[in-house]
Amino acid sequence: MHTAKRQAWPFLCAAALASTLSTAAWAGGGGFGEDDADQPTGHVYVGYVRDAKGEPVDSARVTVKMKLGFLMLRTDDEGHFVVRNIRDDGSPDNVTFECAKDGYRQETSSKHATADGPTAPVEVNCVLAKQ
Repeated sequence: MHTAKRQAWPFLCAAALASTLSTAAWAGGGGFGEDDADQPTGHVYVGYVRDAKGEPVDSARVTVKMKLGFLMLRTDDEGHFVVRNIRDDGSPDNVTFECAKDGYRQETSSKHATADGPTAPVEVNCVLAKQ
């Protein structure tokens, strides 16, 4: 019986990881290949977090708030982030962004669609000021 538990452990870990990854992808995070790009179901949000001098803020926390919940992520080394396929009601008016990092406070957060259309990219800009 003890051996059966050891053999089942890797399977259970793999199942839990697959479940977590599929939930994150549905929530708007990165997908699993090119299939997501072929079938857009919502806006793509391309964002930047910068300080008051215009310099990128790496590892900033970005909270995306929607009617149905929220998503949290971090910026890369260039202060950049991307959120794909938010499946809310389809309107960027119902999605807000909050940006934070220790030692900073959020000054502004803005967003605007880069084109017309139901899945047009939306640019998000957050400015953080040192405290």
